[in-house]
Amino acid sequence: MKLMTVMVTLATAIGGAYTDRTPLIEQALDQIMQFEIADTPVLEAFEAITAETGVTISATAELIDLLPYGRDTQISVVLKNLSLREGMARLLLPLGMTFEVSGEGVRVLPRAALLRIGRRATWAELDGLAYVRQADWPTLTQDSIALGQRVQFRVKVEDPRSLLATAAARIGAGPGDQVLTLACESLGWTWFPEGERIVILPEEKQVRRQLEREVSMRCTHRPLIEVLQQLSRRTNLPIGHEPGVLASLPIQTRQNFSLLVEGITAAETLEQIAAGTGLGYRIDGTTVVFYHPGGTAAELSQRTRAKATARDPYVAKLALPAESGEVQVEILIRQSELSPEAIEARRQLVRKADEILRLHLNEQATQKQGDEETRE
Repeated sequence: MKLMTVMVTLATAIGGAYTDRTPLIEQALDQIMQFEIADTPVLEAFEAITAETGVTISATAELIDLLPYGRDTQISVVLKNLSLREGMARLLLPLGMTFEVSGEGVRVLPRAALLRIGRRATWAELDGLAYVRQADWPTLTQDSIALGQRVQFRVKVEDPRSLLATAAARIGAGPGDQVLTLACESLGWTWFPEGERIVILPEEKQVRRQLEREVSMRCTHRPLIEVLQQLSRRTNLPIGHEPGVLASLPIQTRQNFSLLVEGITAAETLEQIAAGTGLGYRIDGTTVVFYHPGGTAAELSQRTRAKATARDPYVAKLALPAESGEVQVEILIRQSELSPEAIEARRQLVRKADEILRLHLNEQATQKQGDEETRE
């Protein structure tokens, strides 16, 4: 209850205005604090700081799962004569994270390179992220002893080190990870930590690495744009489409799309979406873009309906008496329109019907054989 009391106090301190706490949060972040955390699970550490300062610190479960031991990852930090803002930066630096002020408090965010690892990070990789962040690196030259020895190029160009050094020199001084990111982007490259190395590779190869991540999604009768947004969050990749592409799809596909995948790669998931919509997709830089594979919108719509019908057959028929009671109304039901429980019940009925049919056929065969033996 201490947290709730503190936050209510903060809200009423500005005349009861609950809608925008940002100025008050910014003020709290500039307050000097004395705080020590020793071998504490990361979420408990955030809760302790919240209880001490009244500033809510939030982090998603997906973000915490990127740490070496997930929510069991422990951290230690001593904050003396530092502002909360400086303390948060010092606390999050070795975790490959940063933060921003939101309407309710402080939201912890991953640094982009942490997401590009594509799996749970090791401590060596988090150390690499922190090292690059703190590096005073306006340039990268052949004889750079510190950072240069960590870099491994996976690009097929001559003398990539000199190309990167020139690009970094144009960027100028700044935090090492920002300089490295901007320099790589100017060359169509990107980077991520791998063990103790800093790997530099083309943007398209990095996208394909991230598309090899396994995903599980359960989207039933949802707008297609929501399905794409959810997949984008799972892969940490922007997923878009050319202008007018979604609007040209049949309204059933656009507004009532289903995607049920479990433990398959993001690339395979994209293939399923492409098959279900009749669209193609390509990689543009760091973005996955859906597009028309050819033909007019009407032709695309016709192909999409044909594919959707083939992949979503009718599996049940429901007969309902009409109001007059003299006729019946029959409704055909597609598989995507059934709940998982109904689908399983149908499978059991089909198995039972198969058993009865096989038993009947065996009895007929036995009787036929007996009749033949009697005639002989």
